Amino acid sequence: MTSADAGRGESVLVLTLPQALELAEKQNVDVALASLELQKFESQYKQALGNAFPSLSFTGLYTRHFKRPVIFFGGQEVRIGEDNSLDLSLGAEQALYSGGKVMKGIEAAQMYLRAETETVRGTREEVLLAVKRLFYGAVFAREVVAIQEENLANAQRHDDTIRERFNQGLDSDLAVRRQSVETANARASLISARNWQDTVLLNIQELLALDMDRPLQIEGGFEPLPGNLSESGPLKTAALERRPELQAARNSAAAYKALISVYSADHKPQLGAFANVNWSAQTGNWTVGSNESAESLNGGLILRHSLFNGGKTRARVRQARIDYERARLARERLERSVKKEVQETWLAVKEAEERARAQGTAVEQSRRVLEATEVRYRAGEAGQLELNDVTFALNRARLAEAQAVHDYWVNRAALERAAGTGTPLEETKP
Repeated sequence: MTSADAGRGESVLVLTLPQALELAEKQNVDVALASLELQKFESQYKQALGNAFPSLSFTGLYTRHFKRPVIFFGGQEVRIGEDNSLDLSLGAEQALYSGGKVMKGIEAAQMYLRAETETVRGTREEVLLAVKRLFYGAVFAREVVAIQEENLANAQRHDDTIRERFNQGLDSDLAVRRQSVETANARASLISARNWQDTVLLNIQELLALDMDRPLQIEGGFEPLPGNLSESGPLKTAALERRPELQAARNSAAAYKALISVYSADHKPQLGAFANVNWSAQTGNWTVGSNESAESLNGGLILRHSLFNGGKTRARVRQARIDYERARLARERLERSVKKEVQETWLAVKEAEERARAQGTAVEQSRRVLEATEVRYRAGEAGQLELNDVTFALNRARLAEAQAVHDYWVNRAALERAAGTGTPLEETKP
């Protein structure tokens, strides 16, 4: 938190990784949009189900005859009917045979719904991965700030030592000036690191739809490297079974395959049953007498068969076959891409783990070298350039170690995402 934030007196939002993930599921815009799209597909599925049920309709018609209808008998005009006419009709129709069109339509809608469900899950997992990346980035930025603060403290301590030696006549004013430059460079690096940290926190606020004006502070750090990474083979198998993108692609291909049958059914006859109840009345006033109304009831079968429609059905079937072939090829390409992604991410995790362990050793050795060089410098046995070199080496080793640990946890989270839900990887908690 900057001094300006503290001056405003605003409460600081302290955020852990589990809290950030929970907020992302509730407030992220991409997750909300995907959920709305899923609701649309749920409605389309219910619409397809409706085609299997009978349709029921009601019709009411009132007619006022300002001039009653006329018929002619032997050249004589005869007016018929009454001034007011009322007709009510209740009709029902049920499809009996559609060549499989109704059932295949329901199947296609169900496959689309499953595909969209997996798409929502994939969107959610991508957002959660983005949150983890930013959170780990914030942890890394905080580590870099701490490293640069220590680097500045070392530079200032060396500056005090050199000035003390200068006052004793043991060092020249050139050494003092040179160390002042080193201290200024260390201060500039610290300013840059703090600005980067603020930028990462701002990105977290944007992703989680948080108040940009409220100060944010993350809580938590990187755990020790667990070193329990599974082999890539089982992870690839898990990915092919569980990745939401693959599940969505498979369901989409199945939906297109069902649509081939839906459109092909238009070549077949359609059989349905119907029933109608009618009530009609005619009266010269607003009261209907017993002899002025009548009822009727009828029912039967409807047979429809398209004999020629200009080749539209054949064209739609061909388009459906093309869509299915494209979906099948896209699914196969995605399967190869997923296996490649798992392997590449697995290698990145292994490489980051090895770098982190190697840099941990380098940091420990660099600290010992710096301590020894500072003692030698105060004793006049080492020069300023040597002192600055070993200080720079320690700073570089610490930054490299922090980068490697950050890369490990980011790539490990990406590997969990690449391998799908329920993999042998343990949940990452920085």
